[in-house]
Amino acid sequence: MTQQLEAHLGESSEPSDDHIEKFVLCCFWILVAYTFLRNLLTAVSKPLWFDEIITLSVARQPKWSDIWQALSHSKDAQPPAYYMLERIFASLSTNQEIAYRLPSILGFCCVLVCIFVVIRRRESSLVALICASSLLLTPLLRPYAVEARPYSVVAASVAFALVCYQHAPKRRWLILMGAAFIAGESWHYYALFGFLPFGVAELAVLVRTRRIRWGVWLALAVSFLPLFTFWHLLMGMRQFYGSHVWDPPSLFATANAYALLFRTFAPIAFGVVAVLMVLTWWAGTDDLSERWTAITFLLLPVIVFLATELTHGAYQERYVLPTLFGIPLSLAYALRITGRKGVALVAVFIFIAVGLQEAFFWQGAIHERGRLLSPAQPIEQLVNRAGYPGLPVAISDGHDYLQFVHYAQDAKRFVSIVDPPQAIVYAGSDSVDLELPVLQCCLPLQVYEFHEFVGQHPRFLLYSGGAEWDWWPARLVNDGYLMQMLVSDKTRKVYLVSAP
Repeated sequence: MTQQLEAHLGESSEPSDDHIEKFVLCCFWILVAYTFLRNLLTAVSKPLWFDEIITLSVARQPKWSDIWQALSHSKDAQPPAYYMLERIFASLSTNQEIAYRLPSILGFCCVLVCIFVVIRRRESSLVALICASSLLLTPLLRPYAVEARPYSVVAASVAFALVCYQHAPKRRWLILMGAAFIAGESWHYYALFGFLPFGVAELAVLVRTRRIRWGVWLALAVSFLPLFTFWHLLMGMRQFYGSHVWDPPSLFATANAYALLFRTFAPIAFGVVAVLMVLTWWAGTDDLSERWTAITFLLLPVIVFLATELTHGAYQERYVLPTLFGIPLSLAYALRITGRKGVALVAVFIFIAVGLQEAFFWQGAIHERGRLLSPAQPIEQLVNRAGYPGLPVAISDGHDYLQFVHYAQDAKRFVSIVDPPQAIVYAGSDSVDLELPVLQCCLPLQVYEFHEFVGQHPRFLLYSGGAEWDWWPARLVNDGYLMQMLVSDKTRKVYLVSAP
C-alpha cells in the first residue's frame, strides 16, 4: 500500500520543472512530518476527556469477549473492532495520552497523503500541496487528530478509498477500496455516510457511460458487513439511551455543524459551501463523477440530518468530518479558474493562516513545556479551601467527575449523583446519568442515585464547574435545599448543601 502511494507521488499529471517538483514534494513530506510531531506534543500535554476515558475503559478489558460484553451493556457507542485497534496501539507506549491517541495522529497524516495523491493525479503538485494544506485549518487537525476516538481513523479510511476509486475498475484497487470501507465502518457506525459520495459518483458514471461497474458496487456493498455483524450492539445501544439522546438531529444542529466544521458563523459557512459547489461544477471539464464526489461531501451534514431525523439517531459535527474533504477537492477545481495569480493568492492566504495558527500553538506549547497539568488538582485545591473535610463531595457535572477520578491522587471522598428523569428536565438528556452507573464495572467510580445519597448524607459539599451539564445547583435550589457558597474561583464554586 505504501509503495503504491509513493508511486503516485512520483508521477505528475502534467510536466513541470524537476527542481520545483522536488521542492514541492519535499515541502509536502516536511508538512506531514511536522503534523505528526506537533500532534504528539499536543497529546502529551492534553488531558483525556470524558469520551476518551470511556474508550480506555473498554479497550482495557482483558479479552475480546469482555469488550463485547461491555458494549452489550452500552458503555460506549463504537464497534468492537475500534477498541481492538486501541489495544494494539496501547502496547506501544506507556504514556496513555500518546498511546490511545496514536491511531488518530497517524490517521490525520494518512488523510494528508491521500488527499495530496488524489488531487495531484489531475492537478499540479503545487495545487495539491495548497489544497491538502487547507485541512490544517479544519477540525480534522484540531481537535480530532489528537483524540482517543475513531473520527480521524474513519477519515483516513475514506481518504484512502478516494485514492482507490480513482483507479476503478482495476481489480486490486477495488479490493483495497472494499477493505477501506470495511475498516471505516468497523471504527464507527456513521462511517457509512462518508461512503455515500462514492455511490453518487458511480451513479454519474452509470449515466455517462450507461455501463454498470459491478466491482465498484460490490466494494460499496461490503461496507455494510460490519454494520450487520454488530447490529445487535447498535440496537442495544439505541434501546439503552432511549428517546432522550443528548445530541438529537435538528436544523439548528445542522447549521451548527457547518459553523463548527468551517470555523465560522453558519451563514458564512453556507455561503462558502455554495461558492465551492458552483465553482466545482463550473470549472470541472473532466470526469463528472469526481465533481459529484466533491459536491456530495459538502452536502453530507444535510444528508446525515435527513437520515438521522428519519431513524431517530444522534447528530454531531464530528459524525460528518468527511464533509471537510469537499474543501480541498473543490478548491482544486476553483484554482483552475483563477489562474496563476489566483493560485499564488490562495497559497499566500493559507500560508499566513496556518502560520498564525501554529504561532499561537507554539506559544502555548512553549509555556506548557510538554507537561500534563492534572485537571483534578484545581478541584482538589478548591474543595480543600472550602473546609468540612468530613463531608463527601458531589461533582455536579458527570463529565468533570469522570475526568477527575481518572487523574485524582485520591478520589474516595468524591462522588457523582444521578437522577435520569430530572436530567431530562434540566439538561434535556439523561445520557450521562445512564452511562455513569454502568461504567462502575470498568472504572473505580462512586455513583449514587440522588435519593439514596441524600438519605445517607443530608449535608454534603457540591462542586460546580459551570459547564453545559452542570445542572445540579438549579435542581437543588428548586427542590428547596439550602445552598451556601463556601469558595469560588471564576466559574468554579463549592457549595455546602443542606437538606430542607
